[in-house]
Amino acid sequence: MLELVGNCSSLTGAAGHYRYEMSLERQASGGRSTSQQGGEFDLAAGQSVVLSSTQVNIDGQATYVGHLRIFDAHNVLLAQDSVRHTPDNK
Repeated sequence: MLELVGNCSSLTGAAGHYRYEMSLERQASGGRSTSQQGGEFDLAAGQSVVLSSTQVNIDGQATYVGHLRIFDAHNVLLAQDSVRHTPDNK
């Protein structure tokens, strides 16, 4: 089982309204599939929140790539992160 959790922490001294996009892509010899989640959220100064999580069964033959992107109220990209799980990361 592989779990991807999207977290966001405020490093500013003011509250804000934001939007996130989180995706998990499975890449294997048979092709690719992608799961996407997203939404809007408010974040207080110094606050941390869990935005989303997803779990998938891994088969040992596929590579999984997760992406998280955070945008401000004007759709400007503020932060992004990614993670990769390959078959040899057992």
